[in-house]
Parts: sequence; C-alpha cells; structure tokens
Amino acid sequence: MGRAARNVNAKVVMYADTVTGSMQRAIEETQRRRAKQLAYNEAHGITPATIKKDIRRGIEAELKARRTARRAAETDETPIDARELVRVLEAEMLEAAGAFEFEKAAALRDQMLKVREIIEAEAGPAGDESDEPVMLRRGEIERPIRA
Repeated sequence: MGRAARNVNAKVVMYADTVTGSMQRAIEETQRRRAKQLAYNEAHGITPATIKKDIRRGIEAELKARRTARRAAETDETPIDARELVRVLEAEMLEAAGAFEFEKAAALRDQMLKVREIIEAEAGPAGDESDEPVMLRRGEIERPIRA
C-alpha cells in the first residue's frame, strides 16, 4: 500500500475472504497518513501531481550499446575495443548472476577473462590502465554468449 499511496490516483486491491487484524491496521494507518498529507497539502497550497519522467531513454541507450557491442564482436570486418567488450561482458555476467543464471554467468566470466588475457598480451601488464584501445576482430574471440 505504501508505494501506491505515493501516486495521486492509486488504488490498492486486496484479495481475502475476511479482513484480518493486520489488514485492518494497515488500512487504518494508510487512511491516517493520507488524511495528514491532505491537510498538509491544503494548508500549504500544494496540488499533488504524479512525477512524469522518461526512464526508457536510459534503458534503451544501454540496450543499444550492448547490441552494438555484440554485432561488432560477431562481424569479421568490424573491430571492437576489447576494453568495451570486457565492460559489456562484466555487466551481462553480473546481470545473469543476479537472475540466478549461474552457468551463463560463469561462461561470460570465462569469456571476459580470455579477452582480458588478449588485452594484457597486446598492451602489456599495465594494459588495463592504458587509455589506448585494443581492437579485436571476430576471429580473435569466441562467439559471444546469447542472451
């Protein structure tokens, strides 16, 4: 009920055969808080409005970056920056682990470690700290794990 209470037109639907004591207390507390908020809003001339912001833009940009990195890794002609590939693989690995897809996370980890080895071989032991790109072509790495 707490999250719904933050929305101007929110409603909470509770499914139960009977109203339990804990449900009744939650309903009463929500009504008490809403009455207090309405009184405060009226006293200070506040008109509640739901926040409207575009969150899709950030999500879509992230997905586009991942797709671009995957396409570049799969194409023979298009080189990809190995450091960027490591970042993408690491993000996907953490996402897979968070979704309890541990086999996928382990495969992504192994692929990420191979790319790091290539970076170290190309750029030397301090390769991870350098800003110089280490470019890879499709034949230099295994096929990326599919989502």
